[in-house]
Amino acid sequence: MGSGGDAAHVTRPLGLKIEIVPLNDPTALWVGSRLRVRLLVDGQPAPNALVGAIYAAATSKPGEWPLTSRTDADGVAAFELNDAGPWLIRSVRTVRRMAETGELAPDWESYWAFLSFQLSR
Repeated sequence: MGSGGDAAHVTRPLGLKIEIVPLNDPTALWVGSRLRVRLLVDGQPAPNALVGAIYAAATSKPGEWPLTSRTDADGVAAFELNDAGPWLIRSVRTVRRMAETGELAPDWESYWAFLSFQLSR
């Protein structure tokens, strides 16, 4: 394994509006490992949400993510990490704003969550 150490701080939610919480320590994984993450919104699992993963050497077009996964009923998504180097996991939640009115009132709010780490060989 890599040089992960105590994963308790890595696998614990921080209480953010939206967050990606790894269920296993990504710093202790190797190429070919499976990373499981839980997407939380307001501290609750976010089912059926799209989560994307990309690595530094990806050759995808801008805006495309080489790996995507939908969360299950518990907000869990999983990825097979088949390339070494820097990785970025992300998810976006867009919410329609109904409470505010007026010409300058926003129609939508977007919340972005990211998780980045280095995958060893």
